[in-house]
Amino acid sequence: MAEKTYEIRITRQDPDTGEKTKSFYQIPVIPGMTVLEALWYIVDRIDGSLSFRYSCRGGVCGSCSMQINREVQLACQVQLSMLPQGTIIIEPLPRLSVIKDLVVDMKPFMNKYNSVQPFFANKKLPQQGEMVQSAEQRTDIEDSVKCIMCGACYVVCPLVYKDADFMGPAAMAAAQRFAFDSRNEQGKQRLVEVNGLGDFHGCLKVGKCSHVCPKGVDPARRIEEIREYVEALSKNN
Repeated sequence: MAEKTYEIRITRQDPDTGEKTKSFYQIPVIPGMTVLEALWYIVDRIDGSLSFRYSCRGGVCGSCSMQINREVQLACQVQLSMLPQGTIIIEPLPRLSVIKDLVVDMKPFMNKYNSVQPFFANKKLPQQGEMVQSAEQRTDIEDSVKCIMCGACYVVCPLVYKDADFMGPAAMAAAQRFAFDSRNEQGKQRLVEVNGLGDFHGCLKVGKCSHVCPKGVDPARRIEEIREYVEALSKNN
């Protein structure tokens, strides 16, 4: 009796010539196997030249973000058995330059993310102990702190590719996180600076960013919270 297999088609790109090809692989049906494990199966047993990113294998690092059946997802979070029958299509993240195979250049994403200064800017630190935050204060940033910088929201956002000044959903979620964090002395002032970097009022409210986010950050809502705060601030001034 023939062994049951999955057929996987991977879009690949030569780093030297830029030539794109499609490679097909047959993977045995193994209960619980994820897409990431399938990629490792290919590297270990079929084709050691295949390149992709990964780190934690547990949906925490965001490194294995890619297109799976044309949906941006984390390879470590998708089991092959969850996908429709037929050829499984695996491609690199869209709209970012491909370095090799499934590895893309994340610099455009990271540059915009870092532009919002995603860190505390306190002049004074506690003499001893931690920077205390109450459970109620934590609710202001409960979702935004979950971001793992996988870039999924960035590559599906239509405004990112229409407006070069727009920082993207992940960067805006980070801006909300550090602006609304009660432990950050320069928090709200940070939003004024961020607004000068790129007009977040231009968000098209399509909501794709929130749909693809694997951690429930809901970037669309975080952008709306920033907009509401800045508009209220303008009225008061």
